[in-house]
Amino acid sequence: MWRRAWRSTSWRRELAVGLAAAALLTVVVPQVFRAVEHRPGAVPGDAVLAWLGPAQLSGPIFALQYTALAVVLLGLRRRPRLVVRGLHAAVFMVALRMTTIGLVPLDPPPDLVLLVDPVNQLLYPGAEPLTRDLFFSGHTAVMTLLVLLARPRWMRWPLIGAAVAVAGMLLAQHVHWTVDVLAAPVFTLLAWWLSGRTTSPRSEPAPG
Repeated sequence: MWRRAWRSTSWRRELAVGLAAAALLTVVVPQVFRAVEHRPGAVPGDAVLAWLGPAQLSGPIFALQYTALAVVLLGLRRRPRLVVRGLHAAVFMVALRMTTIGLVPLDPPPDLVLLVDPVNQLLYPGAEPLTRDLFFSGHTAVMTLLVLLARPRWMRWPLIGAAVAVAGMLLAQHVHWTVDVLAAPVFTLLAWWLSGRTTSPRSEPAPG
């Protein structure tokens, strides 16, 4: 499938556009995070957080997230068109998140328990953890995108369960406000819809 995809001009163009946009975001995202990390923000009322936690749940959160990512990537190994659409959707999702983080200043929950990503710790040891990248939840958005990309489709059901579990644990850890978590699937679905406008089903040849 990948050899046939490489022979498709439209698929190569869509891949190049997606990779170029992703590269641009690697420059933009740190700038946004630096700009918002020390600005004042609003403190929304949140009855859910008042009832939950806080508790340190970084281990199970990232165990679920990285397991889900591995499962979905395995299912995409023969689907180059879906890989490109996922790339475009991820770019739109990150761009939307940077926009909303910039437009919606929020203070973190006062009893937030820092989220510790073991992979990030290996890549960036000693990096200052972010606490104001709040609206909307990136981890919940990633889990939603993995659900949309899951193949075979029956895999969506266990991944939906994993996504709900990750969202619940983020709230229990007081990493996000409830509104951050609830908004994430909405913006991810918007990113998925936009990716359908920028990629074409014809860019992947039908299986032989």
